[in-house]
This record gives sequence, C-alpha cells and structure tokens, in this order.
Amino acid sequence: MSGKKNIVWLASYPKSGNTWFRAFLTALQNGGEVDINKMGTSGIFSSKEIFESVCDMDADELTAGEIQRLKRSVYRYRSEQHEKKMFVKIHDAFACDDAGIPLIPEDVTHCAVYFVRNPLDVAVSFANHNNQPVAKTIDKYINNPHGTLSNAPAANQFPQPLLDWSCHVESWLRRPQFPVYMLRYEDMLADTFNVFKDVIRKIGLYHTDEEIQAAITASSFDALRRQEDEKGFREKMPKSPRFFNAGITGSWKQVLAPEQADVIRKYHEIMMKERGYIP
Repeated sequence: MSGKKNIVWLASYPKSGNTWFRAFLTALQNGGEVDINKMGTSGIFSSKEIFESVCDMDADELTAGEIQRLKRSVYRYRSEQHEKKMFVKIHDAFACDDAGIPLIPEDVTHCAVYFVRNPLDVAVSFANHNNQPVAKTIDKYINNPHGTLSNAPAANQFPQPLLDWSCHVESWLRRPQFPVYMLRYEDMLADTFNVFKDVIRKIGLYHTDEEIQAAITASSFDALRRQEDEKGFREKMPKSPRFFNAGITGSWKQVLAPEQADVIRKYHEIMMKERGYIP
C-alpha cells in the first residue's frame, strides 16, 4: 500500500467552479497558459477509461459493488505512480459502501478543495449545461435526495451519485477524515487573487504573486469562453449551447420564477443559511 498522501480532490456539486479552478491550476503549472481541452489535472473519479486502464478489465462485466471496491485500489495505485500531488476532479457526493468504508481512499488523500455555489444559480447553470428546463433540473437534481449524474459529458464515465444539493455539501464538509478547504464561488469571483492564493498555500503549492496573477488572467471566464468559441470544449454536453455560459452570480433573478426560487429556498433553507446564501 502506498505511504503517500498526494491526492487532492477537487470536489463540487456540478456547475460550482470546479472547471474554472482546474483551468487556473493548469495555467499555474504551465507558465500562465491553459488549453481547456488539455487540462493539466489528473482526470475525474468517475472515469471508466482510467479504471479500465489500471485494472485491465472491462468495467461492464463487474457489479457496482466490485467497481466501488476496485476504484479505491485504482486510486491507491495512481497515487503510488505519482511523485507530485494529483488533482482529481470529483462530482460524487462523499459516501461510504455497505461496510462503512469511504468510496474514495482516505489513506492516500492529502486534502480536498470543495467548491460551493448558491443553489439558485446552480439550478440555472445546470439547466443550461443539460439543455433542459429549469423546473426539471430542480426536480431531477437540486431537490432530489437520490439525484445521480448518469449522462456525463463523456459517455465513458460511471454514474455519479449527487444526492440533493444540501446533502452533497454536507457530505463533503462534515464526513471526511482529511482537511477540506471550502471555496464559495461568489468569493472566488469577488476576490479571485486572495482566495486562490490562500487555498494553494493550504494545499502546499508555492508560487509568486506574479505567477498566480498570470494564471488567473489566463483562466478568466472571458479567456475560457473565447477558447470554447474558437475550438469547442470536450466537456460540454452535446445538446448544450455552451459550457461557459454566464460566469456571474445572481443570474437566477432573471431566470427563475418566484415559485421556483421559493421551492429551492424552502428545501435547502438550513444549508443555504449556513453557507451565507440566506441572511
């Protein structure tokens, strides 16, 4: 078993800033340059391609329980193969198997960065991402305790259990036995430099202010959107008009009907208050 603790989970409910931060990390490690279709991070936890490559077997021939157990071994193996920190994207809620063992291997985990965003804005952005009505997004994902992302951007991914928005947030902020650093999307927008500088220090990365600012500039929303317009983005859902849609806060005010906003607030009142989204 690996003695390293070098995996950094980049965890989030979908459409909460994960891709933006991955682009920033890529630029930070690449002299201030980023290609959105060649992110410099280590894939996504739900990847069947990574799983099958390490295990040398067809995942479709395995049971869900076998896949869960083997995925821990896959990431222990990947940890052993990497000398530096690995940054792995994950949308799955933090959960345990039937034996109470976390589905991700905590023994090789350094920490996690958890991105959280106002669920009112998430509902709008997620609906655009899936090219579906907001009402369906609220019922199928935001307010669904059994929400599962099964139509992932790449078909070669395992289903990703999301639960509802509040349960997803709670699972990552309260259950892991390793450090979890929370970043609110709204704070990332309001004070990008200081928020990003603080969290990379906590992770254990050390770059100059100039390097950090160059990476922020290269991964700005406008820069990422221009790249998507010029050459497309492989993580975009096929039916979605674009991945980098608005990149702002408060867009729900122009999109959600009052009753839609109310049903989200009522369902998630406790967690929204804890995260500062309801006064």
